[in-house]
Amino acid sequence: MSQLSLSFPKHFALLSPDEIYDAVDQVLLSNMTEDKRLERKPAGIHPKELGTYFSMWANTVPEGGIIVVGMENDGQFSGCHRVSSDQINGIDKAASQFCPDARSTCKRVDVQAVDGSRSFVMVFRVFYREDKVARTVGSEAFIRRGDEKHRLTEAEIRELEIDKRQVDLEKEPVPQLRFPEDFDTDLVQTFVEGVAKIHQATQHHRDIEVFQQRRLGVIKQGVFIPNTACTLVFARDPCPASVGNGESVRPLR
Repeated sequence: MSQLSLSFPKHFALLSPDEIYDAVDQVLLSNMTEDKRLERKPAGIHPKELGTYFSMWANTVPEGGIIVVGMENDGQFSGCHRVSSDQINGIDKAASQFCPDARSTCKRVDVQAVDGSRSFVMVFRVFYREDKVARTVGSEAFIRRGDEKHRLTEAEIRELEIDKRQVDLEKEPVPQLRFPEDFDTDLVQTFVEGVAKIHQATQHHRDIEVFQQRRLGVIKQGVFIPNTACTLVFARDPCPASVGNGESVRPLR
């Protein structure tokens, strides 16, 4: 144990994914369990399935995580020495082929397999993407919750895209509000008249046409759907849950 203390001044539970990757060897991996930093997979895993774990770590705050291929769930080192070169190549290319949004690096680490053979494991460092939700080629996205992979719903993906500023929250639609019933009509009229005056409009435009032109919502089948920016400025009550109650919006004029 004194030898381990010299090699790893921090307790294993305190090592960051970067520190794990920099110092990784068989001793370190033997002293770790699957947690919020580490995922172990056998060498026979299909690259497509492996792609879901690249998505998972790329979406997991704050630092992503580590994938070790050639290590069993129980911690034993099965190694990669028994799989073909084609399988190894497939594992190497799993991220680019099945989760191209993920950013990662890889290295091979010498280990002694459980059968006594000299072998190696493939260790992937998958980095957290601050700017984008990492989807698989099947358009799925995953995150890590504790020691488990969780598939995100489309609503959860949308929230994560907003958190990453991949989607502009101000332009998110708010279909629960009805236009013009739920809006301050005097304020709306003042705004429309101001736009017409500034741009010296020579023809009359409907309120909803002006609002769409100013990127405050969209018109779909004659119905104006306001966005968050429009709601915050012009709605009588900007909390969608308090009005409309999920009812569809009505056509204007």
